[in-house]
Amino acid sequence: MKKSWKDYCFVIIGILLLGFGLFIIKTISNPQDIMQTLPYICIGVGCGIFGQGMGNIVSEKAMENYPDIKKQLEIDKNDERNMMIVNCAKAKAYEMMVKDGQPIGNPSF
Repeated sequence: MKKSWKDYCFVIIGILLLGFGLFIIKTISNPQDIMQTLPYICIGVGCGIFGQGMGNIVSEKAMENYPDIKKQLEIDKNDERNMMIVNCAKAKAYEMMVKDGQPIGNPSF
């Protein structure tokens, strides 16, 4: 869990994208073509990246005071049974996604 430098980079990149989007909205008076949507895309992506980074930082800070819970989470994450369940769920979801337009739960005869 020593990825905090990546999380801080995500926070900084998110703030920069958010600021860039707001700057474009305020400075360009008559946007054309892609410049009509680019600022809003930057704001949305910036907020998402910022939220991801801050969520990871807060989670890491909260867990450093409780090593027993942190250890249990690591065990749960790397447990063979849980990994098998996750892989089985991924396989079922992929199979449902690639099926030829069949509705979910409808048997294909």
